[in-house]
Amino acid sequence: MATAVSKNQSKHSRCEIRFAMILSLLLTLGALYPSSIRAQDTLNWIGSGQSEEYFHISTNWLQNDVPGPNDIAQFSISFAIPITINFENDQTVDELQMHDNDLTFRGFDFINSNDEKMFEMSKFEIDGDAKLTLTRGFNDQGFHLVADENTLHGEINVLEGTRFTADTVLLNAQETSDASYVLVSGEHDGTPTIFEATDLEMGNNSRATFTIENGAQAIISNATEISVFAGEGIFNVFGNNDSTFPSRLVSPVVISGPGSTTTISGRSVVETSRMGTLEELNAPTVIRVTTSDAIVDVDGLFTVSGGRVFVEDGGTLFTNRTTIGKSSAAEGFIQVQSQSGDLAHWQNAGNVFVGGVETAADNVGGDLFIDGGLLEIGGTLKLWDHAHMTISRSNNMPTHLVVDTIENNLGGNFEFVRGTLSVNWFEGDLENVAGVLAPGDHAMGNFQGRTVVAGDYIQGAGATLSMDIGGKEPVTEYDLMEVGGFMLADGRLELAIVDGFVPHNTDEIILVSAANIIGTFENVASGSRVSTVDGSGSFRVDYGFASQFFPNQVVLSDFEMATFLIGDVNGDGIVDLLDVAPFVEAITNGVFDASADINQDGAVDLLDVQPFVNLLVG
Repeated sequence: MATAVSKNQSKHSRCEIRFAMILSLLLTLGALYPSSIRAQDTLNWIGSGQSEEYFHISTNWLQNDVPGPNDIAQFSISFAIPITINFENDQTVDELQMHDNDLTFRGFDFINSNDEKMFEMSKFEIDGDAKLTLTRGFNDQGFHLVADENTLHGEINVLEGTRFTADTVLLNAQETSDASYVLVSGEHDGTPTIFEATDLEMGNNSRATFTIENGAQAIISNATEISVFAGEGIFNVFGNNDSTFPSRLVSPVVISGPGSTTTISGRSVVETSRMGTLEELNAPTVIRVTTSDAIVDVDGLFTVSGGRVFVEDGGTLFTNRTTIGKSSAAEGFIQVQSQSGDLAHWQNAGNVFVGGVETAADNVGGDLFIDGGLLEIGGTLKLWDHAHMTISRSNNMPTHLVVDTIENNLGGNFEFVRGTLSVNWFEGDLENVAGVLAPGDHAMGNFQGRTVVAGDYIQGAGATLSMDIGGKEPVTEYDLMEVGGFMLADGRLELAIVDGFVPHNTDEIILVSAANIIGTFENVASGSRVSTVDGSGSFRVDYGFASQFFPNQVVLSDFEMATFLIGDVNGDGIVDLLDVAPFVEAITNGVFDASADINQDGAVDLLDVQPFVNLLVG
């Protein structure tokens, strides 16, 4: 019995020793790291009433203690003036709360210049009446705010090469009548201001604006689930040509909600794997890529369903695959338009489906409109039932659609009103109202090519068939057109000699083959001659039933070199004052006239003015 008691006493003694050791260790740790083991406290900022304060001074806090890693740092007392809070050291809190304040955070270090100060937290919340600005510090210190979870109801400004890093960001106003804002602006000595988040949600049935400008960058990294513009979101990427960097947005999804607007302008770049689904629920979603040096690059699928996309005045949109009007009660819409300045440009590497997907229509439709600018489609443009495509030109800006294949035999509506079309294969009937059909990839400098129209080709009175001739081999050296149905000839036939080719009078060149050719070109009847656009010579043209060859072909033959008097622009056989007006017109209209090329450099321009004056005066 005594032995059992002794053993129990020994066991209790060992437990007491262990407890004493643990207690001693905890007390030691508490002395060394008091904030690491204490319960979470909410510490309230009171400051000293000055416009410039210091985060690490305990008397600036109501509890006379500086917030630590377990604490909530709360700015809840309203101050009459904006306050700048300096950070001499890196700081960590569990949560930052801002209510009804205008604060600026910056680094402040007398010794270490250019040393970035970091403020880390698990959660950051700012209400609708508060404003926070991150900027550079006294001795050129940067500043970096790191927060895992963010709810931003107020206003955030990230400036001068500072950084804001987050896991999730919810940007929306607390009241539907209010608005929340994020501004990421500028750079510092070549270091861009950066806003980086894994997930970003904007709007949520309230107004939210996110702006990137003047060389700043925003990186949204989540490639699986991101909701940008769940409500009334406004996203702006504004470039400044004086910045070291373009303003840049990198995100897997840029737009994915109703009622949102995105504007990309100036020296700006948007890189994304996909643009998301633009669905019109309450109001149309809008993307606007405008002004020179504004670039949007979509690496994956670009789906526009009920939304509206505008590429304007020098803006550039790069996509791989695009669907317009897919699975929605509203029609998607993309417009490429140039009113002035630089041309808008949309380049799609693969297929574009309007009014459905590759294998099925959505019975809703979609709209694609180009009016001044360049649209290049490397694959097939397919127009399903209810789909609508228009090529037009309402001003003096050139319009050009370059596409491999157009499928217009599925009930869609393809309107070729004005502008230039270069297409390899057109499935269906093609009506050229007043545009220029130019086989070959003219916009990319490849002048010779072939256009096949599987149905009928109808050329209106104001339209032009423009063919390049650089040799005697079809497709590779001169343009060829093949029409599966009948061809109605009207308007103009224009021939351009390219690549230094000099035709022989015995050459016979078949430009067009069709099942049947009816009608007459306005500028050349069958059996008549037509001059080349540079005036260097003329061909006999035969087609239709009056042809000396085959009635279903347009054939060139009997080339004659032109004989003309340099300076005799009106063609009356003498050079005099009556040639002045047509000479001025030749310079201004951009159409080459060999008689107006006074200096014989192959161009009619201002360099010909003085030689022309010399001819007139003797």
